[in-house]
Amino acid sequence: MKKMTLIVSVILIWMWSCKKDKHLKPVPPPNNNLPELITGIRLVFKDSVNPTSISYALFADPDGPGGNNPTVKDSVLLLKNKTYLVSVQLMDHTKNPVDTLTDQIWNERNEHQFFYHFQGVSIQFYYMDKDDNHLPVGISTKWKTGNSSGIGSVRVILKHQAGGIKNGTEPPGETDVDVTFPMAIK
Repeated sequence: MKKMTLIVSVILIWMWSCKKDKHLKPVPPPNNNLPELITGIRLVFKDSVNPTSISYALFADPDGPGGNNPTVKDSVLLLKNKTYLVSVQLMDHTKNPVDTLTDQIWNERNEHQFFYHFQGVSIQFYYMDKDDNHLPVGISTKWKTGNSSGIGSVRVILKHQAGGIKNGTEPPGETDVDVTFPMAIK
């Protein structure tokens, strides 16, 4: 009888210890693919006819979104009737030394895409790079200026489209970068 009581007691204690607490909520798994902290963006322009002719436009906000205003915001200055090979470089100024994130974005190209919106200027725009699914990435692009001068802007947006939602359009995903550069074509 004592043996049976001991066995029943052990089973009851085991069942009681395995009982789930109904007031506890499940903890979601960690998100290992968070949006990047990008505090700087540099556009690099190479004249397609004269590749040694290089110009830059830089945006820097070293403390990131919120906080202090950006410390650098260049204008994009291009010549009319030219073709430019344009690349984008991304930086994180919160790291010492400054961390370059462009390679990381390229390594995650199936989950990222740059979008470029031109206003007030005549530009023909082409993506020069693709991800593994043949969708545009936008780290390398080609810009052809028209034959007229103009003043306007270019808005550069980087979308983080993780989890298979990247489809070549801008709406899905989180925005990693959204910077507007003043622009002039002369």
